[in-house]
Amino acid sequence: MTTPNKLSQLFLDKRLVSEAQLLEALEIQKADNRFFGAVFVERGWLTSEQLMETLAAHYGMSFVRLEDMSIPAEVIAAVPLKVALYYQVMPLRLRDSALTVATANPQDIRVLDELRLALQQRYTVEAVLATSEDILRTLKKHYGVGAETINRILTERAGTAPLAGVEDDAVEDLEQLAQEASVVNLVNQLILEAHHRRATDIHLEPYRGKVTLRYRIDGMLHEVDVPPTIRQLFPAIISRVKVLSTLNIVERRLPQDGRASVKVGEEKLDLRISVLPTPTGESVVIRILPNHMLLDLMELGFREVDLKLIATIIRKPHGLIFVTGPTGSGKTTTLYACLKTINSQERKLITIEDPIEYELEG
Repeated sequence: MTTPNKLSQLFLDKRLVSEAQLLEALEIQKADNRFFGAVFVERGWLTSEQLMETLAAHYGMSFVRLEDMSIPAEVIAAVPLKVALYYQVMPLRLRDSALTVATANPQDIRVLDELRLALQQRYTVEAVLATSEDILRTLKKHYGVGAETINRILTERAGTAPLAGVEDDAVEDLEQLAQEASVVNLVNQLILEAHHRRATDIHLEPYRGKVTLRYRIDGMLHEVDVPPTIRQLFPAIISRVKVLSTLNIVERRLPQDGRASVKVGEEKLDLRISVLPTPTGESVVIRILPNHMLLDLMELGFREVDLKLIATIIRKPHGLIFVTGPTGSGKTTTLYACLKTINSQERKLITIEDPIEYELEG
């Protein structure tokens, strides 16, 4: 059996874990060479913050929360994206020639030396501790969603013709690029990030010299940081979305609507896609329709008196029900919940919808 060392004993002394939990974590570390602290978090015995605060006290380092920190643009510019991602560090401060970065791995002392060399020894590097989730979230916030993928695509395509000004005669190039694994991965990242943020819509909008990405969350649009270099890949992104939804990749002057399905983990997402021409390129809206949104009426939060009234009305043989509200307020969810309530083998139900958002058996 593995015995606790000085660091692991600290978690016992602070009564953060039990002796049985610690010994179990040490056995797992011995079997798959994983830090025992990661096991604590994985099993739910500690939070990431509790783990990092304890490690910070042990190593005499500061623990920081990055969420509310203001990081100047010149600090971000001092550390290239590929360096920050490779070493999993977030640059925080730059004073004279001293660069402070946040790391989640205080045990790997080589990181700071390698980071200093990677930055051509321009700075002395000091480290503070933060949770890995906090670091990844802040990297995404300051360098942009999909920044790593965009950087890799542009690096691989260095020396080839820029994509920002692709004309009609380059359709074959765009079709080929739309199928490339890196572009497919980038579009998947944008959809996955939207799903994780509980967004109902993705808005990709081209302007002169830039592209904006906005997610609709709880009915409100929120702008999402993306790298400026995404403008160079925008035609390829549009083409990938069109291929995904079987739209005409050649047509760029007329609006188009399509549908697609993607899988996120074990969950299937239905996508409704709208492409609209603008003076600076095609604008795309992707509506995300997760299957789990087919809720029952009692899950929608109605008061009991209103729920009884609705249940009575929807069972009447004829009549009209008006459901109104802004985008994302739950109109479709409410109507499908009503349909789900009265759907049975004895009834023939037909809906008139344009576009069709959900598929409901029966």
